[in-house]
Amino acid sequence: MKRRTVYPLLVMVLLTGTLQAPVRAGMPKTRVVTTEYATPSASVVAAGGGVHACAPAAGGGTANIGCVDIPTKTTERFVLIEAADLTTLPIPMWVGQEGVNTGGYFCGGTGEPIPIAPGVPITIWAFPYTVDPLCQGVSTHGTLTLTFSSGKK
Repeated sequence: MKRRTVYPLLVMVLLTGTLQAPVRAGMPKTRVVTTEYATPSASVVAAGGGVHACAPAAGGGTANIGCVDIPTKTTERFVLIEAADLTTLPIPMWVGQEGVNTGGYFCGGTGEPIPIAPGVPITIWAFPYTVDPLCQGVSTHGTLTLTFSSGKK
């Protein structure tokens, strides 16, 4: 290639990267966590928003028993939760944070990002029963996908 062609191309590439950096700076930062759950939770959420630690998988497996504890970062202010159960039906779940009035009951996922307390672990319980006639699933074993973000977009 001739110098006349190379230099203008190099300048265009550098300008494109420079102009895109401010656009990305305004976007919320995201982090995706995928984890498994097994054996639905028979536990009851404690009064006052208190929660307890979930049992780790038996025999060195990867699925958590009944519920899942996920640490959050101090920059994370929202979470979108999606559940994929082996039954393929939306499952009843409860989302909470220790000592914080966060989350609540959801069927199959949150649908949109919900606010969370930054830096406080989030706990998700998969229930073996439903209190909502529109939530037909019963949790068995499945995958939770959590998308944490610093902003709602």
